[in-house]
Amino acid sequence: MLSMTLWLLTVLVPLQIFLGDHHGPNTLKYQPAKLAAIEAHWETGRRVPITLFAIPAEKTEANHFSLDVPLVGSLILTHEIDGEEHTRRIHEQIDDQIGEQRDQYVETMTIWTASPSGI
Repeated sequence: MLSMTLWLLTVLVPLQIFLGDHHGPNTLKYQPAKLAAIEAHWETGRRVPITLFAIPAEKTEANHFSLDVPLVGSLILTHEIDGEEHTRRIHEQIDDQIGEQRDQYVETMTIWTASPSGI
């Protein structure tokens, strides 16, 4: 049983490393807004860190506190230390696309929570 487990791990661990390594650039290409939110990056930049923990401030578009590992974000996402992540452009596109929808949502939620029955 132990032998079978070790043989299975010798195949699956490198496969997981390979697939995980290709997930970063794929997410950067097809889901950049999700990636910017996950990584708590507010500005476009090169040599970006990977953010392990952050307390974001949406109004000021900055982090109150963040725990970062320098350069690793660019390395994972672009396979280059000097790779660039286009976060600022993404935030502007999102604001253009959902700005009105967000305002309508807040207005609807305010009316819904203010009504006595909640309906």
